[in-house]
Amino acid sequence: MAKQVLFVASEATPYAKSGGLGDVIGALPHALHNGWKAEIIMPKYAHIQIENLEFVMDFEVMLGWRRQYVGVYRAEDRGVVYWFIDNEYYFRREQLYGYFDEAERYLFFSAAVVEWIRRNPERYQMVHCHDWQSAWVVQLIKEKQLPVPVIYTIHNLRYQGRYGIDVAEDLMGYEGIPNELEFNGDLNLMKGALVTADYVTTVSPSYAKEIMGEIYGEGLEPILQLIQSKFGGVLNGLDLKKFDPMTDPSIQFHYRYSSQKKEKNKRFLQEELGLAQAELPLIGFVSRLVEQKGLDLIVSVIHELINLDLQFVVLGTGEQHYEELLMKTSREYPKRFRVIIDFDESLAQRIYAGADMILMPSRFEPCGLTQMIAMRYGTIPIVRATGGLQDTVCDYNRTDKKTNGFVFERYNGFAMLEAVKRAVRAFQNPESWQSLVQRSGKSVRSWEDSAKEYEKIYDRVREEYIE
Repeated sequence: MAKQVLFVASEATPYAKSGGLGDVIGALPHALHNGWKAEIIMPKYAHIQIENLEFVMDFEVMLGWRRQYVGVYRAEDRGVVYWFIDNEYYFRREQLYGYFDEAERYLFFSAAVVEWIRRNPERYQMVHCHDWQSAWVVQLIKEKQLPVPVIYTIHNLRYQGRYGIDVAEDLMGYEGIPNELEFNGDLNLMKGALVTADYVTTVSPSYAKEIMGEIYGEGLEPILQLIQSKFGGVLNGLDLKKFDPMTDPSIQFHYRYSSQKKEKNKRFLQEELGLAQAELPLIGFVSRLVEQKGLDLIVSVIHELINLDLQFVVLGTGEQHYEELLMKTSREYPKRFRVIIDFDESLAQRIYAGADMILMPSRFEPCGLTQMIAMRYGTIPIVRATGGLQDTVCDYNRTDKKTNGFVFERYNGFAMLEAVKRAVRAFQNPESWQSLVQRSGKSVRSWEDSAKEYEKIYDRVREEYIE
C-alpha cells in the first residue's frame, strides 16, 4: 500500500496560481508513482468555486489569544485529493497575496493544517511544506511532537516571512522569539523551517549551491551552510501533458517538430500583435517585469537589440518604470517591438508557439519554467548561467549533441547581446537550426523524473525518522 505525503502550500493549480509555486504543487503530486501517494492542503480562496466540493469538518484553532473557526473541504482533481482550509475573514479576498495582515493569514493557515494532521494521526507518513507561507507548520509539528517527518522546500529564498517580536507574541503565543525562529533580531519563519525540518530541498541543484554564498543567500547563507548535511536541490520538471504543442487549445496550428507549422504560428502571432509579416527571427520575453528577471539588462541595450534585424515581443506586468520604458520603445518601433502589459496565459502559449527564441537574462532563477515550456514548443532559450537555467540549458555548439540553447555568463547587457547575436546567426542556417529545435524539445525534463528523486528522499528520511 502506498505511503501518503501531504503537500502544504499557499497555492496549487488548477485552483489557485500566482506563479511557479502553483504549477509545482499542481503537477508534482500527480507524478508520484513509486510507493508514494500525495494529497494537497491549501487555503480556500474566494475565487475557488468547485461543483463537487464536499464539506468534511470544522474545528477551532488558537492564534495567540484569538479562537478562530476552521472549515475543511475536500475536492479531487485527476486522482489527487485537495483539502481546503476555509475561513472567510482570512481568505475571502480578491487577490491571493498583498494584504496588511499577511502574517496573520498564513500563521492561521499553518495552525489549521497542523490541527488537521493532529486529528488524522495515521493518515500521513510524510509532510512536505513549501515556501514561507507554510514554514510555521514545520516548527509546530516538532513542538507538538506529532509523529511524522517533515520536508521543507524553498522555491524563492527572497521571501522568508520576516516579522517583528509583536507577531511572535501576539499571533503565535510565544514569550519573545524562540531561538529556532530568531534571526538578526527578527522573527524569520523560513529560518525556523530550515533548522527544524528533517530535510530541506530547493528547486535546482545549481540554485542549491548558489544560495550557500553571500550573493544569492539573501542573508540566510550561514543557516544554509549549517544544514548542508540535510539539504539538496531537486530540479523541477514540466507537465508534458499540459504543455504540449500537439494538443494546446491556445494555439492555432498543432505540431511537434514541424518547422512549417511553427512558421504558421509565427505568422498568426505577428498578425495578432500587429508586427510586420517579415522573415525575421522573433524573440519572446514572457515574465514579470522586475529586475530579478534581467529587465535592467534588456533596457540597457534595447536599441542595439532591435538593430539586430529581429522582432521582439514582451508579455508581463511589473515595475512601473520598466513598463513605461518598454511601452515607449514599442511606440518607437511598432512593427518590430510589441509590449503587452498583462498576465495572459493563452497569449503566453501563442508566444511560445510563434517565437523562434525566448530570452531569460535573469539575475537569479531558482528553477525557471519558461525555458522548459519554450523548448517543448521548439523555441530556443537564450539564458544567463544561473540556477535552474544553468541546469536545463546547455550552450550551443554545432558539434555537441547535448546543446539545446544559448548561454551567457556575466550579468551584463553586452554579454546578453552577444548571446542573442550568436542565436540570430545560428537561425540563419535552417538545417542546423531545425536540428537544434529537435534536440531542445527532447531534452525537457518531465515531472516523473523529479518525482523519482523526491520519492528517494521521502524513503530515506522516513527510514532515518523511524530509526
